[in-house]
Amino acid sequence: MATMRRMEIAADSLYKAKLIRGFCHLYDGQEAVAVGMEAAITKKDSIITAYRDHCTFLGRGGTLLEIFSELMGRQGGCSSGKGGSMHFYKKKSGFYGGHGIVGAQVPLGCGLAFAHKYNKDDAVAFALYGDDGMGTAEWRAAKSPSYYKRGDYVPGLKVDGMDAFAVKQACKFAKEHALKSGPIDSSLSLRLPDPGQSEHFRE
Repeated sequence: MATMRRMEIAADSLYKAKLIRGFCHLYDGQEAVAVGMEAAITKKDSIITAYRDHCTFLGRGGTLLEIFSELMGRQGGCSSGKGGSMHFYKKKSGFYGGHGIVGAQVPLGCGLAFAHKYNKDDAVAFALYGDDGMGTAEWRAAKSPSYYKRGDYVPGLKVDGMDAFAVKQACKFAKEHALKSGPIDSSLSLRLPDPGQSEHFRE
């Protein structure tokens, strides 16, 4: 977690120095999610997320060199310097990227989950998205097309997203549930600063 925080602080400094062009979406204050999740799953499992993807990529086995190369548009980056902050990718580790379109990763995550189920490989897919991804057309497109199944119950967990140990236990439970019974929704709560302050915590 300390490496992730220091990486994001360094990325913020590079962005302010105009050495990172375009967007730079940081993950400060959310490191417990990436760390806890990685402690509970394997590289056979798939993760797909939104545009705050630096720490998730690092957790999936990415290197700091790949991260900073990508952020600065260098060929050694994880997307050959063409994706920038929002489009990290590492297929061999089960990381199917960050996505700049809000909610676009949800239907792709459903496809990854279906692929795992179809291949019977004892792996699961985690599709990560924030509150703003709930009301998008992309999210609605991921619903079951079978109207008679739309009332099916999908259980959920509410988890302290600031506690890496709680996230680990929740992800472990979610994986076991998904393999035995089907999908599960987990809400990982994060505490954000007061309005008017910086978007992410620095301490």
